[in-house]
Amino acid sequence: MKIQNFANVLRLVARLSYKARRALLSIVVGTVLYNMHLERTGRRRLNWLTSTFHAAVFLMRKTARLLFLRLFGVESDHPYWNGLEEIVIGTVGFFAKLSNVEGIRKIVTPIAKVLRHVHHASGHLTMTQMDLGLGKNENDAVWMTLEKGQMPTDENMAIVLYFHGGGYCFGTADMYAGAHTRLLSLMKEQNIKAGILSIEYPLAPEAKFPVPLEWSIRAYDVVVTQLNICPSRIIIAGDSAGGGLACRSALHAHELSSLTKGIKTVRPLAGMVLISPWVNHSCDSDSHRENSHVDYLSGCHASHEVSREIMHSFSEAYCEDVESALTDPHISLLHLPSLSGLPPTMVTVGKKEVFRDDILQFCEKAMSEKVCILDNCLSSAFDA
Repeated sequence: MKIQNFANVLRLVARLSYKARRALLSIVVGTVLYNMHLERTGRRRLNWLTSTFHAAVFLMRKTARLLFLRLFGVESDHPYWNGLEEIVIGTVGFFAKLSNVEGIRKIVTPIAKVLRHVHHASGHLTMTQMDLGLGKNENDAVWMTLEKGQMPTDENMAIVLYFHGGGYCFGTADMYAGAHTRLLSLMKEQNIKAGILSIEYPLAPEAKFPVPLEWSIRAYDVVVTQLNICPSRIIIAGDSAGGGLACRSALHAHELSSLTKGIKTVRPLAGMVLISPWVNHSCDSDSHRENSHVDYLSGCHASHEVSREIMHSFSEAYCEDVESALTDPHISLLHLPSLSGLPPTMVTVGKKEVFRDDILQFCEKAMSEKVCILDNCLSSAFDA
């Protein structure tokens, strides 16, 4: 049916007069050239309709370019992404240059929903909405397992308490269904029975700091006190902004483990996983300057100035005052007076991302305070 509709469009164009076809070609060429101009220039704040239109044009351009490169065996700009990831992530990065944080959420949320339905329909991942009493009823969290019937209350099961990324402004608890499926499959291969409890924390700008942070800490408390899950079975994890929430929640867990209730001492966490965590909102490191043109977070092909403006728009949406985000230790974790007490931690960072130097500085600070950081993960990431 779609092929037939395309053929009908071609026949309609063929019936146009020569002048009409030239005018149509001029419009198409002009639109593509302007789209390329938008890709290479500074930040714009276009309305939702215009941003979506140019994102669609960018998507078609990227798809055509990728097919051309693959046809002639030429490597893409991002050899560590597959074709679909390069197209989707590149489009989101381009859209970030044209719109505000609410606009980015409008384009990311539908993509996440589609991906969730795809993975749910495949039967590889079982997802269950959970009410933790946090305030969103059954939408407080999503419980993910490879097998039906498995619940977090199973004492033989490891629990990954996950906080998704998205600059505190967009994203959903189930947006990484594909990645979570691969993670659980790898753990199963190691004979580890595990499930992922991904928290649906409230997003900025509707929920300003410290609401998302307080929500994350409360989620941990509920899991431990109401679901009666021993902290020694919990691995706290998160990516990007979610990495910041995970780290602060882990420090909260350490504070609890240091307290004695009667004769019972709360046990420490099993561990923590931080995936490209956002630990410094200044955006002034060398890696921000070097990698702003390849990292989708900063709008691929953007200058450092544009990159910093995009990132600061998320900081401003989260806490209104960018200066507060730069100095508050609960937002920029590099300014925390101490990281002592964090559980054994795995940190991943890529050599071509804007967060690289901030993450490495965070790891150095943690290791200087006797935190166990799996540094082999850092080296393997750089070898990728």
